[in-house]
Amino acid sequence: MLKSNPVAWTDVVRGGKHFEIRVNDRGYARGDELLLCLWTAESGFIGPAVHVHVAEEPLQGRYGLPPDVCILQLYGASNQARDVFFADADHRVRWAT
Repeated sequence: MLKSNPVAWTDVVRGGKHFEIRVNDRGYARGDELLLCLWTAESGFIGPAVHVHVAEEPLQGRYGLPPDVCILQLYGASNQARDVFFADADHRVRWAT
């Protein structure tokens, strides 16, 4: 399980975000399945998760990123979590209507 803030999580579920920038403390590799869980600092884990897969080998320490940070290209976001709840620009979570 990986923490995902409400705005980033919503973008993944809606299909508008196809990457993650993360510290590579888990040895991410092509084909890995990730479980992105809706999370806030105030409340911890607050809702559903979405399954995604790592499409290509992580780009680590490139494009000006520190050596331990990588870019993960994502695909296959599960639609099961779609339209459950979303975050607005102020990071407030609301139920979809």
